[in-house]
Amino acid sequence: MDLRETTYWINDLIPGSLEVHRIGDFHIGSGVLDSGERLATTLDFGRVDTGLITDTGRIAESAVDDVPTEPTDLDARPVDVRSEVFAVAAGAHDCLDRVVAATATFLRDSAGRIPASPGQLLPGVGVLGGLVAEPDITVRHGLLVVPYVWARGVPRMMEEAGHVSTNDPGAKSVNARLTVLLQLVLLTDDEFSYARTYGVPALQQAMVEQNVNLLDLGR
Repeated sequence: MDLRETTYWINDLIPGSLEVHRIGDFHIGSGVLDSGERLATTLDFGRVDTGLITDTGRIAESAVDDVPTEPTDLDARPVDVRSEVFAVAAGAHDCLDRVVAATATFLRDSAGRIPASPGQLLPGVGVLGGLVAEPDITVRHGLLVVPYVWARGVPRMMEEAGHVSTNDPGAKSVNARLTVLLQLVLLTDDEFSYARTYGVPALQQAMVEQNVNLLDLGR
């Protein structure tokens, strides 16, 4: 999808409207949801290849919220897996757009060493996004997760081989492309350290047991 198509797609998914602006090399949509939370999302991170690929058979067989995360043995119909990254927060903090843009830059600059996939820890993306300048914000790092915002599963858009729209009219995609949404959860230093020590599943379980409010950036 190109920028216009991605903006239309995501706007249709959220209960609110997005203001689109450019931060660094990426276009970011941000706004206040009908529920009062703030949301920011990339709109052209899907052009970045972080090395994920699957095949049409796996997509057809997978559940709606099963996002491919690793390269696999391919059949004759390979599919490039791309993503747009979004974050949601409570309160009046007007900083999510910078953090989301910093996350997109971080993943792009990793040149595939860090895939854009669920369970991926992103050290220091909050710092890169300028959160240290916000006195009442304590989160500093990121974790990519399967979105929990939509009850019916992860929104996805499939484009067939030879019909992939891009922001570069001269670019031609040989493979089909699957674009999914990834949610960025921001973590404190203690939460990030816990995940590094005991693993991401253990952190997620502990946060559920302790009823941690993931939308509170000052927790």
